Amino acid sequence: MPNDLQSDGEGAEEVQAVAMIASLDSLAHRVDFDGIHCPVRWRIWGTGPRLILLHGNGGSWLHWFANIPELARSFQVMVPDIPGFGDSGLPPEPHDCRTLAAEIYASAASLIPEDESVAIVGFSMGASIA
Repeated sequence: MPNDLQSDGEGAEEVQAVAMIASLDSLAHRVDFDGIHCPVRWRIWGTGPRLILLHGNGGSWLHWFANIPELARSFQVMVPDIPGFGDSGLPPEPHDCRTLAAEIYASAASLIPEDESVAIVGFSMGASIA
């Protein structure tokens, strides 16, 4: 029996997006690193200059799923789930941008050699952390 979303054509975009997300996630190199107080899950695609993408409040790496394939053609795209969101652990309070930035920095230091530069892009809360 066909899925109700697919039977009349409605929801086809949602079905396509779910398939795209699953495919993109399967291509990611997933890495868990300890931050200062909690584990931080990173997903990494591509090669080239390093580019960290930081999602907004209440989100996860999925905020960037439509951008990752194109960016990964030119960059090593590195996307953490900010602590307290997605697949990362929950840091102790306070959950402010300064504390979250320290967690991201500590885990990024495990991934990026000290002498290499990295570009950081964020939106909403991710921009405040950047």
